[in-house]
Amino acid sequence: MNSEIKNIKLERTETKPLYKQLAAEIYALMKSGGIENGEKMPSVRQLAAALGINNGTAAAAYRTLEEKNVLRTAHGKGTFCSMQNEDVYTPIVKRKNPYITASSDIKADLTKTSVSDTLFPVDKFRDIFNMVLERDKGQAFSYQPSVGYEPLRQNLARLLAEKGIKTSADRIQIISGSQQGIDLVARAFVRSGSAVFCEQFTYLGAANSMLAQGAEIFSVPLESDGIDINTLEDMIKSRLPRLVYIMPRFQTPTGISYSLECKRTLLNLAYKYDFYIIEEDNLSDFDYSGSPTAPLKALDYKNKVIYIKSFSKILMPGLRLGYMVLPKTVSEKIAGLKASTDISTSGFTQRAFDMFLQTKGWERHKSDIAARFKAKYSLALSLARKHLSGFFEISEPKGGLILWLKLKKGYDTDSLIKAFAEAGTAVISGSFYSPASENTPYIALSFADIDESAMKTGFEIMERVCAELL
Repeated sequence: MNSEIKNIKLERTETKPLYKQLAAEIYALMKSGGIENGEKMPSVRQLAAALGINNGTAAAAYRTLEEKNVLRTAHGKGTFCSMQNEDVYTPIVKRKNPYITASSDIKADLTKTSVSDTLFPVDKFRDIFNMVLERDKGQAFSYQPSVGYEPLRQNLARLLAEKGIKTSADRIQIISGSQQGIDLVARAFVRSGSAVFCEQFTYLGAANSMLAQGAEIFSVPLESDGIDINTLEDMIKSRLPRLVYIMPRFQTPTGISYSLECKRTLLNLAYKYDFYIIEEDNLSDFDYSGSPTAPLKALDYKNKVIYIKSFSKILMPGLRLGYMVLPKTVSEKIAGLKASTDISTSGFTQRAFDMFLQTKGWERHKSDIAARFKAKYSLALSLARKHLSGFFEISEPKGGLILWLKLKKGYDTDSLIKAFAEAGTAVISGSFYSPASENTPYIALSFADIDESAMKTGFEIMERVCAELL
């Protein structure tokens, strides 16, 4: 045991409770460096025996420090100091294309990652809104329980069963988009100094949510069939993660989909080392393969996966509606955090979407969107092969809204992206998706909101620029 802890003196004559005195003394040692960040703390019994206090006092002191986010407990491994500097949160702020200005003459914009608002089923939702108002009157605008509108949760449970996810309405949490879901999980799990693992290229909004709670972010390389399992386990042995955040179906931005073997091995690691996985699933509706794969959550028999899905990507970003499937062990805590954030997601929106499900509007819209974007994907892929195959390695994701290209030659990618922009085509730098700041040989081309003519123009421009510079 740390000798500094053994030498702590408590005054039983003081009015301040012993557990508060002890917590304050331990915290002072952490601040001064007497207890180092990551150092294993004595068990409650060891601490109580060393200081001549009862176990309850020692346990209460540890709980106080956990609430201050300076202690973390790893099941079966012990309690550790997780003290860091005050300036823990350094948000990652990157623009999709820093070379586009108000004066830029962009003829082809391949940076928009949300579908066009012209595809929103306006007429259908007008009818849905009227149906909800006719049925529910003023109650349509009432607050819902923080977990969400129960009929919607029941319908979602039935929808999930079709995907292989067996759950009940009480395990489903309605949220205002996937970003809120990630924020809630970060607040529930992450403490100062907690390790969070993510894929090498990822959604930086998730990384920022973790950083805001004091996490340390570690990137894991990706292989063609998913996360690099061998590297992941080596990293786990070195630093146990609090969470692992992944997108296993048409991963953003690479388009990689995890193989069944990779999914099962990843789950076994979660069971073996006792950590939770966040599975964000926003692009599985954009599947052009003809043979959809099951979500990771469908294989999770020990409830170590927190499944997050948003409807914003396929309907409208401004709709701000999604849901989570939560393990029983964390559902109450997440519901409490949700209530303290915004009480509940819009009751009217929830009722309207529930009606959309009931009237089969969702299935028809999803089918229509998938058909439209399969054609756009095929066009984008054929154009990439025709115009850029001599300069880039081109991915074939068979789903999603992005093509991921790797530059073959050792040219500076940012300089090339700048030249594209100056010539009239906007693309996304691969570094936009990297928690690290270094330049990468990758670019991302989104076909989410660009018409056929502009897309063709964009690829022609890129071929011309590459021919001149590479």
